[in-house]
Amino acid sequence: MKKTNKILSIFLSAMLLMSICFAMPAYAQEIPSDILMERKAEKAFLAVEKRSQRIASGPIKRVSTNAELVAAVEAKETNIYLLQDIYLEEALQIDYDVFFLADSQGKTIYAKAGINHIQITANGVQLQFDNVILDGNYNEESKKTYFGGINADDITDITLVGLNIQNCNNLAISNSLPDNTESSFSLYNCTLKNNPGFCSDIFSTNILLYNVLCENNGVGLTLGTAEIEPYEDAAMVDVSMYNVIIRNNGESGISFYNANAFLNSDTIIENNTNDIKGGAGIYAINSNIESYASIKNNKTNSHGGGVLLIHSTITMQDGEISHNAANENVLNGANFGGGIAIELTSNKAEGDVIINGGIIEGNTAAYGGAIGCGSWLGVDPSSIVINGGTIRNNGNQAAEITDYNYVCECGGGIYADKVKMTGGTIEQNHSISRGGGIYANAFIMSGGTIQDNGYFQSDNGDTVIQTSQGGGVYAEGSAVITDGLIYSNMARYGGGIYVSESLELSAPAYIRYNTAEKQGGGVYYKPANSQVDYSRIRNNTAPQGADYYPL
Repeated sequence: MKKTNKILSIFLSAMLLMSICFAMPAYAQEIPSDILMERKAEKAFLAVEKRSQRIASGPIKRVSTNAELVAAVEAKETNIYLLQDIYLEEALQIDYDVFFLADSQGKTIYAKAGINHIQITANGVQLQFDNVILDGNYNEESKKTYFGGINADDITDITLVGLNIQNCNNLAISNSLPDNTESSFSLYNCTLKNNPGFCSDIFSTNILLYNVLCENNGVGLTLGTAEIEPYEDAAMVDVSMYNVIIRNNGESGISFYNANAFLNSDTIIENNTNDIKGGAGIYAINSNIESYASIKNNKTNSHGGGVLLIHSTITMQDGEISHNAANENVLNGANFGGGIAIELTSNKAEGDVIINGGIIEGNTAAYGGAIGCGSWLGVDPSSIVINGGTIRNNGNQAAEITDYNYVCECGGGIYADKVKMTGGTIEQNHSISRGGGIYANAFIMSGGTIQDNGYFQSDNGDTVIQTSQGGGVYAEGSAVITDGLIYSNMARYGGGIYVSESLELSAPAYIRYNTAEKQGGGVYYKPANSQVDYSRIRNNTAPQGADYYPL
């Protein structure tokens, strides 16, 4: 009996050990990507802090003039303490780690017209600043041609800590590198503001921004590599952004070129504009963006108020994309994608836009209030996947017109070639023509809810049906609905869904309590081309064809 118990004990111990061994890899895979990326950033930041402490432990050299500052740099003093504001006659040539500091009142290093503040001449340099500002506006004359800034072109592995740089009229930070050069560039606790030219060109292969403020610049941040076509030949770079605020910049808050970019939940991109090429908040070429960020109140007279994707993708894990606008104007005509615009599809199977969580709300454009594609449907097929999150109150109501906000023509929520919905909610979106919630060439639904689209309540409490066809969904081609709920939408024709070609509808999906002002309260479709379980269409309202009406 004892032997039997011993064998059983060994067996159970072995099984427990195996379960732990097999469970550990599964557990590791379940750690959310934002937590993994945050750990990576914190580890990098700790390494920078350790290096900073080593630099700061050296003797302090006090300087009051340009000559003294230049001499201190030439002597490779590691801690340079500014007693006065200093006016540079030539760019400082720096090839070592150095800490510039001043008292709590702060001091400024001004750059003479036409020169940079600093030329970094060696790889692996860390520059640190405390209460020191780099200012590019040397004097009245320099206002015409002033430069300033930090130049690290052809230099790899640069770290800037505590940088406060302003009034540079060329590039505040430049790190241009040959293609495929392995390098890192990191900004920690930095402020880049009031630079009327470009804020940055940073083309390293690994870029980290940690606690960075970028505001009131002529052109926002540019990160990645040089623009290359065909895009398949471009080297991809990694960009990680933590606690970054990008606001009030012109020509896009941030531009990604050939980048795999991660934006954490404390990153905010707001109040930027780009009336030239679109993408007021984010302009992305051949890039993949994973976002937990807030992208809000960005506006353009072109396409993509919040985000413009060109051969690019965005995966929204959480956060918000809200109150962005792509204005209709005489130059570009009817624009698309108030929140997110797809100008040229990435042609990736997983989709151009993937929504797993968060909220997209209050965005406006002529086509696709929240998400819109500019390609001709079926020709350059864009793909939107909705797995979760909420797309709400996009497209605008007739009474809410402003300079940037025009009533949406089609796709109050989404305007795209293919829309696949497995979860999430599409609600309270508006368009005046087709697709209050969604306009798609092909629509596939296996979960989620589409509700209360196509109409709004006026100030006096009246229900105003705004959408002409397809209050919830307008499918230009086919619709396949196998699960989910299309509920309480309104239109003049096809309150729930309007399908031009073929409809497949089966259990456990439901189309219920939708309203049409004229025909097809639940469904307006072609019966000959369709396979419909009519028991799934109930309690809808219309003068003709309360539940369904033939096209």
